[in-house]
Amino acid sequence: MRVERNAQMKEQERAEEKLKETIKSHEQHEKDLEQATKELEDAQKEYALRLRNAQIANLNTNWATAQGGPNGAWNGGSAIPVGQIVGNGINGKNRYDPRNNASIHDAGYNQRVAEGMERNAQSQGYGLSARDRARQSELEAKHDRLQDRGQELSDREKAELADLDARDPAKQKAKADREAQQALKDA
Repeated sequence: MRVERNAQMKEQERAEEKLKETIKSHEQHEKDLEQATKELEDAQKEYALRLRNAQIANLNTNWATAQGGPNGAWNGGSAIPVGQIVGNGINGKNRYDPRNNASIHDAGYNQRVAEGMERNAQSQGYGLSARDRARQSELEAKHDRLQDRGQELSDREKAELADLDARDPAKQKAKADREAQQALKDA
């Protein structure tokens, strides 16, 4: 009788252990299912957003049907969705919106920034001013003309051109590149 009871208890323990493993397996499957469901929902949202942006972009290929109401973008709407604009204007408004007249990112912005950087470099003694660049071009052209005739620049003009070339960042970079190439050849 004791042997039977021990056998039943061991059988019951094995059944409980198997039930625990089955429960753990079901819990893991439920977690995997929840994760897959979440990933599917995220993918559906992403797809819906991309589809919406593609539809808006398709509508915006024709200015008359662009987003913004019955008269398209001219009616205060936006021809480009805000999410597709690289640089927005103030307060997240579309920078092309007619009400956003305070944006600094207009057509000439990059050119003004480049000119400001050039002026700043010149004020620190680096680079050439517009006058120096024009003089450098003039001397280079004169050098080319004289060389065609077998003549040379005067010593003063040669020194002036050498000084301008020494201060020109583009010439300095080209010279450094030539020296690096020569060093590679020599090595």
